[in-house]
Amino acid sequence: MTDNPSVVLSDRSVLIGMLILFGIVLTATTIRGVFIIDEDNYLATVVGLRHGTLFAPGTEGLTPSRELVWFDPEAGRRVVQSTPVVSLVPPLYAFIAFPFSYAGWRGLVFLNILSFLATIYIVFCYVKTLTHRRASPWIAAILFALGGYCIEYSQGMWPQMLSVALCLGSVFIGSKARREGSLGYALLAGILIGIATGIREQNIFFAGCLGLGLLLYSPRKVRIATGYVVGVAILLAIIATLNFNRFGIWHPFPKIVSYSQEVGATTVSSSMIEPLRVLWSKVVDYSSYGPNTAHIRGGYYQWDALSGTVLMNGIVKKSWIQSSPWIGLSLIVMIIAWVSFRTKGSDTTKEIRLIGLIVLPTLLMFAVAGFDRTDGLSFNQRYFLELLPLSAITLSLVLDGATLKFFHLSVGSLTGFALVVLILVLPQESMRHLGQRYLPLLLALALVLVWYFSNAPRLISLLLGICVGWALFSHLETDLVGSRFRREINAARYSIMEKTIPDHSALFTYWGNKDAAGPLQLANDIVILDVWADGGVDAGQLENQLLAANRRVFILENDMPTETLGRLLANRTVSDHTEENFKLVEVSNR
Repeated sequence: MTDNPSVVLSDRSVLIGMLILFGIVLTATTIRGVFIIDEDNYLATVVGLRHGTLFAPGTEGLTPSRELVWFDPEAGRRVVQSTPVVSLVPPLYAFIAFPFSYAGWRGLVFLNILSFLATIYIVFCYVKTLTHRRASPWIAAILFALGGYCIEYSQGMWPQMLSVALCLGSVFIGSKARREGSLGYALLAGILIGIATGIREQNIFFAGCLGLGLLLYSPRKVRIATGYVVGVAILLAIIATLNFNRFGIWHPFPKIVSYSQEVGATTVSSSMIEPLRVLWSKVVDYSSYGPNTAHIRGGYYQWDALSGTVLMNGIVKKSWIQSSPWIGLSLIVMIIAWVSFRTKGSDTTKEIRLIGLIVLPTLLMFAVAGFDRTDGLSFNQRYFLELLPLSAITLSLVLDGATLKFFHLSVGSLTGFALVVLILVLPQESMRHLGQRYLPLLLALALVLVWYFSNAPRLISLLLGICVGWALFSHLETDLVGSRFRREINAARYSIMEKTIPDHSALFTYWGNKDAAGPLQLANDIVILDVWADGGVDAGQLENQLLAANRRVFILENDMPTETLGRLLANRTVSDHTEENFKLVEVSNR
């Protein structure tokens, strides 16, 4: 390294100070509301653990019913044959989140914020160990922290950022193991990615790709591969044991079975070109797939015929590059590194190949899975979050030899802000949608062409700054605004329920109205039910059982079908707790 150690220490100190301030802002602006049912699904595991169980507390002894798995996004198709019921998400999140849960909803969000900040720091340290210019780790940290789309996810409870931190940590430690031939580092890398797999099952593919990369590029192949495999195997055994205790399946990632079935079905039923269409849509231009995208039929997605764009709750649904235009150059660099894989290459080239061996196959895997493997209610590509820091690291590594100009980066960032403002103030909505669809692609193309053909530091700096400015302000003004709007609605509903529904109660809800109720279970023993899951077939029987157990029973009437509501209210004394448009009543025996 050519840096003076005191300078390195100073840079890290400055970074830590900035991260602390960033964390304070993120924590202070957290909204105590759910964005998506996935958060309730993970929350259910934490609630169970706080009651000393791996199951949903309060459901034991009740009639087996889909209404009890209100937290499951697939509740309408879930087969429930026994109680207590259990969440099917991977089991390890609950153990990590357990201590944070005692600070309530904000405590669980704080875990995600900490993970986001930790990832930024790891990105900085990773690049610092591989580069010589002082600016390179800063560039990488800025690309990920501000040029990605992680702020929205860091302010939620769902464990995306925790998963990102663990995956990046495993690559960072694995890279050290590869370069130093350390068995201990290899073991630790395997343990970290094993934990990540116990949080998001898709990370098992990440684990396989990383393991292959370490095997290919480690001078001491057997030593490193053995340590890594042992680390992964230890965690998979723990996960399999927990799964066996939860639902009787000795399997570390049971959802992978259904994923594989979807991939097989998609491969058989589609043309050879279909995966390429999916890849182009998810990576380059999401709306290119057209109005027949399977997601749109889900209800949350709409098709704007005038602009030819897919919308999610009125906001343009973005591909990976449409969210962060600089990713285009990062992907090109990975492809070039792999096209020339037969050449020996520098250590930096080997590192880029290692990263590319994770990123590129992951993109292909989701392309083959097709649109049926949906990323659901999100404005961007949340399945690619774990790949974001790796892309930032790749780009900073390849630009390490260029004398990037911070002045031009700053001017570019301001220009990117201005471009977003210009697009958002266009008079027609379809024009705004077109701008958000095509302008980031033009920026990505310009950056690739300038880097490939001219390698002009000032122009690269300017374009890179524009890409970061666009990514940051677009994320703040569209994705973050959209998610916060939904969280605010659920936070208001949660406030009403929090002051109305006491301990040892039950709450009947219908479909999306249940989402806001999840955090209630952090403070009180409350059973939540969703009558949508089975059309209210078991509602009456469950209501009788809950009343017999001396639980106070509440009904959130919003959107509930008249027939089901009538069944729940029949022969009951009703107390009205309705506030504004939130129709909440309590029922009791006459």
